[in-house]
Amino acid sequence: MLGAGLGIQLLTRPFEFVLLAIVAAAFLLPGWRRFLQALPIVGVTLLPAVSLTLAQNKVVTGSWTTLPYMLSRYQYGVPAAFTFQPNRCRMSR
Repeated sequence: MLGAGLGIQLLTRPFEFVLLAIVAAAFLLPGWRRFLQALPIVGVTLLPAVSLTLAQNKVVTGSWTTLPYMLSRYQYGVPAAFTFQPNRCRMSR
């Protein structure tokens, strides 16, 4: 179940996935022997999500490791979070 949950998190919110994986590992750390036994199962369950993410990155951005979201931020800038903030987006024409 942990691998499936982490896989869904990776596919939907990749940046938050890192935080969730760290928190899950910290939670399971006291019983580290059981954690080590479950680690291969979690890895195998997580493998399809990692493969899909890498394949999408390659198709959309041309790089295995660049997320489409990061490419968008690089090309168009970071949008303002609030309407009263100045717009800092760079538009390439």
